[in-house]
Amino acid sequence: MKFYIFGVFLVSFLALCNAEDYDKVKLTGRTVYISRSKAPWFTALDNCNRLRFTFAMIKSQKENEELTNALLSVIKSDEENVWIGGLRHDLDDYFRWISFGTALSKTSYTNWAPKEPTGRPHRTQNDEFCMQMSFKDGGKWSDNTCWRKRLYVCEKRD
Repeated sequence: MKFYIFGVFLVSFLALCNAEDYDKVKLTGRTVYISRSKAPWFTALDNCNRLRFTFAMIKSQKENEELTNALLSVIKSDEENVWIGGLRHDLDDYFRWISFGTALSKTSYTNWAPKEPTGRPHRTQNDEFCMQMSFKDGGKWSDNTCWRKRLYVCEKRD
């Protein structure tokens, strides 16, 4: 019984610690949670899911601008890039929003930096499958290797 109570206490304590590891910002139609600690892309995804959030998805220029401004106001370190919820499977030519599986196509909103994404399928020398946002460069997107540790953005849509 003592171990059970200790286990419940420990899990509750860890959940509270993780919940405070984010800056919460209310934007139009969603609340974003900006991490204070860095993680590889897949760990960041797990962290968002564990807290019942999704990885940030950007549907319009307005959403991109709002998120960029929020990141500039919250992050005061030398960081320039954060992980957002775009992922490309090794065999695909396109990125998807991981939260909904929605493909980024020519008809959907994108904000890729010039010459991005650089990672292309079927090239074994390039493993850039995960999407990052450069919030100090107008919110431009690029692909990068998923194992890099970055700050990241989770969200909860209204």
